[in-house]
Amino acid sequence: PEKFKEDYVRYVTEAQFGFAAAVNGIMMREKPATNFFIGRFWAESLIMAETGAQTGAFQIAGTDSVLQLPFFVTACDYTLMGEELYAASAYLSREPVLLGSLKAQDYGKLIALIALSGFTILAFLGINLLPLLAVQ
Repeated sequence: PEKFKEDYVRYVTEAQFGFAAAVNGIMMREKPATNFFIGRFWAESLIMAETGAQTGAFQIAGTDSVLQLPFFVTACDYTLMGEELYAASAYLSREPVLLGSLKAQDYGKLIALIALSGFTILAFLGINLLPLLAVQ
């Protein structure tokens, strides 16, 4: 509490490019050592990541937006892609419940992949399983 200064809290607009301009101005003036870009980004992703790269900041980005990933991969030092973004908290905290949910999701994906591969092979061999799945 004693280290709090009112100057640390800033209001910037929620308009997309106004926000990007404000963040870019802050980065250019203050030259932070590290930037974290985590969450959902749109067209402002490249603008902000490129400005951070110009200031020489170490940058970590994470988004599940497929359209913005190329910009973060190009302009940032590390990029968390898609599900990595959500798994990062479990990895860093080592909380058993979060790690367990990640393992369960991975096993579910493995089962789905095996089933999909198996059914594809059966279809290729001409074995039709649809009559077995039909509900009467």
